[in-house]
Amino acid sequence: MKYEVVSPWVFLFVVIVVLIDQGRADSSVLDEDALRLQNQTAEILNRIFDGYDKRLRPGFGGPPIDVTVSMYVYSMGPITESKMEYTLDMYFRQQWRDERLQFDAEVGLALNAETLDSFWVPDIYIINEKSAAYHTVLYKNSLLRIEPTGEMLFSTRLTVTASCNMDLSTFPFDKQRCSLDMESYAYSEDDVKFKWLENGPVYVDPKISLPQFKFLDSSVRSRIAEYFVGNYTVVSADFYLGRDITYYVVQTYIPSSMITCLSWLSFWINRNAVPARVALGITTVLTMTTLVGNAGNSLPKLSYIKAIDLFLGMCYFFVFAALLEYVIVIYYDQPRYRKARELMKEFQDHEHAANKEDSARTNDVAIAIDDEGTSKSRSEQNGRTSTSSSRDHRRPPTSQDINRSLQLDAMRKAGDADCGFLEGKVETEEPDCMQETLCSFAQSIREKVCVFGFNPYSVDKVARVAFPLTFFSLNLVYWLVYLVFDNITLEDLMNKET
Repeated sequence: MKYEVVSPWVFLFVVIVVLIDQGRADSSVLDEDALRLQNQTAEILNRIFDGYDKRLRPGFGGPPIDVTVSMYVYSMGPITESKMEYTLDMYFRQQWRDERLQFDAEVGLALNAETLDSFWVPDIYIINEKSAAYHTVLYKNSLLRIEPTGEMLFSTRLTVTASCNMDLSTFPFDKQRCSLDMESYAYSEDDVKFKWLENGPVYVDPKISLPQFKFLDSSVRSRIAEYFVGNYTVVSADFYLGRDITYYVVQTYIPSSMITCLSWLSFWINRNAVPARVALGITTVLTMTTLVGNAGNSLPKLSYIKAIDLFLGMCYFFVFAALLEYVIVIYYDQPRYRKARELMKEFQDHEHAANKEDSARTNDVAIAIDDEGTSKSRSEQNGRTSTSSSRDHRRPPTSQDINRSLQLDAMRKAGDADCGFLEGKVETEEPDCMQETLCSFAQSIREKVCVFGFNPYSVDKVARVAFPLTFFSLNLVYWLVYLVFDNITLEDLMNKET
């Protein structure tokens, strides 16, 4: 008997048919399992909601229910000093036990936001919240998980802008503690008690980067708030931030210091170059005024002085003082005061010469012994008497002397004056008291300052040393105080009372 050989194509066709039948059988089994699980879940939900009233808290009428809270912060900022607020994005979680929702199963139920309205959820709210929003793109980001034991987990994604009471007295060397305070709105501590998760209650993503701050640490705390309607449990999350001063050093401290040093260049410019020195002084003053104004644009209108205000005020004072120094020099360099200095110098020279002559006469009274043993003074041996001649006494020049000398100078230039007064003597007649009285008090003070030793020509030389030395000394004190002595630590900030 002869057998025919089966074609390979026929064999392949038979294998494919067998596999398809097997796949249909497995799919039928899977569909039955999924359908059975779906029916069981629906039955569990129906049984759960049988007699369930979401208007009543779990364990109503009994001890308060414990609600454990935690959060995961994945983004922070911006932090706005002018509004005293900060913004953060987080996953906020609450956990509690509801015995009414126990069911017999091996795994729990994970439900989306559609079913949230069917369950009792703690009515927690953020006390210092300014604005907040749920994330609803592409769907409301909320999760409700029910374990067979009745343990509930509610998680939602939020963006919160909350107020932060900042202390800016040490700005920009400040460290801030921004808190997030939460409590129940309707349930007092007799019904609901909030507490933080024991392990990792607040987790902040280490990749968070802030423009002007560095994230230092976080902590949690709880307290009881007493109100007229009862006592409520408050849970707070504290975020500690340290300001990075690099921006302010580059934008404020270095420019203001350079402008202050620039104003000192006027001390090396000739005092007769009035336009150059006045233009330099006014320009630096106006530039410092602009810097002072811009430094406070991003800050609230505070009633206390900040650290940056002290530095800018110091720079502004030195810039203004440099301009004021030139005004004083120019004012006392007028012809009237130059003449006063000339007359005062003449008076001092005369006094010095008279004192020198008196000293010479005193030393001349030396005793010489002659050949007969009698004592004679050296002046007698030279045929001079020991009696001193009468001394030509002078008085310091007055304002009348200054006026008279200026008038004679003007007349001498015109060729109409007897210049005998200018031979080196100051008239000794008494000043006109009435004219002296009519002079203004301010003018009298200026004349006295100029006559009795004030020399405006030496002011620039003194200012070249005094201004930089004083400024850099104050700078050293300023930076030592705020960076070393008054630098608040993280521990101090944590222990600071709210």
